[in-house]
Amino acid sequence: MAVICEFGTAPEQARDGYKIVGLVYGTDEELLAEYSSLDVRFVRGAAVHGQPGVWEFAAMHPPKSVQVKHWQAYGEGEAKPATHQIDIEDQRGVNGQVYLTVGAMDGALDDMISVVAEVNTNPATGTDEVPCVHVSFDDDAMAFSLFKVGDKILLRLENDVTLTRTESPTGPLFVVG
Repeated sequence: MAVICEFGTAPEQARDGYKIVGLVYGTDEELLAEYSSLDVRFVRGAAVHGQPGVWEFAAMHPPKSVQVKHWQAYGEGEAKPATHQIDIEDQRGVNGQVYLTVGAMDGALDDMISVVAEVNTNPATGTDEVPCVHVSFDDDAMAFSLFKVGDKILLRLENDVTLTRTESPTGPLFVVG
């Protein structure tokens, strides 16, 4: 449920686990109606000049983290401990994006992968809006983007990223590096 918070309460919201994900503009009524189904807190900022009742708000979402284990370990008789964590940050209501990070709980940064899903521009035409997923090596280095165009998926590598075919006992694999 969307909540309007007064100016100066962002530190309090952060202590509750909420994180600023962007800025939005509107009246209290507009924001509460548009984002009623989301767990989001809007911290009031400055009034928008020349637009009575319209404010700038910092949109704050809670992190969504769950500890997990290998998918085959679920439903087995013997309980196995969680080895990884999946974080989901839902920013669809603010900027149309969902962030997903999967990482090892031991803190090994090389054992982390991040994905952002959004609607983006078809790189082949430069005009069509299509579903897109960005995959990153870590928090800072994007590896590639996937674009769903009709019944195909286009793969676009980032600058200085390579795709190398290798063989495994189960067949060919492709290494992104």
